[in-house]
Amino acid sequence: MVNYTKILFPVDIYKKNFFRIVPHVKALAEHFDAEVHLVYVAKTNEYYRDDECAVRDAKCEHGQVITRTVNEFVQKHCSALSKPKVVVLDGEPDVELLAYIKNMNIDIVMMATRGRSPVGKALLGSVAGSLAFNASVPIFLVRPDKD
Repeated sequence: MVNYTKILFPVDIYKKNFFRIVPHVKALAEHFDAEVHLVYVAKTNEYYRDDECAVRDAKCEHGQVITRTVNEFVQKHCSALSKPKVVVLDGEPDVELLAYIKNMNIDIVMMATRGRSPVGKALLGSVAGSLAFNASVPIFLVRPDKD
C-alpha cells in the first residue's frame, strides 16, 4: 500500500497563483497524516542579502532576510497547512531540491507548474521538468491557473 509520510512542497514566493495548490497539498497531507516540507531555494544574491539588517543597524546571519520573507509569505498564503516545516536553501532549485529529497527521505513532491510551451522550457529551463526526470519519488504537478 502507498503511504506518504513526507511531502515536499517547493514554494516560489514570486510566482503568481502558486498558493492555489495549497488545498491539494493539505488534502494529501491530511489523508496520509504526512509532514509537509515547504522549501524555498534562493539564488545566492538573494540568500546573502542583508539590506533590511543594514537599515536597522543590526548584523544578520546569512539567509536571515530571505528566511523572514519566506516565513511571512507562508503565514499569509499557506496557513491552511498544519505546522509545515519551512526551509530556505541557497543554490540552484533543481539541484538543491533533488538533494533535499534524498537527504530528508521525501516520499512525494507536490508542486505548481506553469505549463510553458516546449520552446519556453528550452529557453528558460524548468524545475518541474528536471524533478520529473531526475527525482526518485513521484512528482504531483498542478497547474494553478487551470485548477
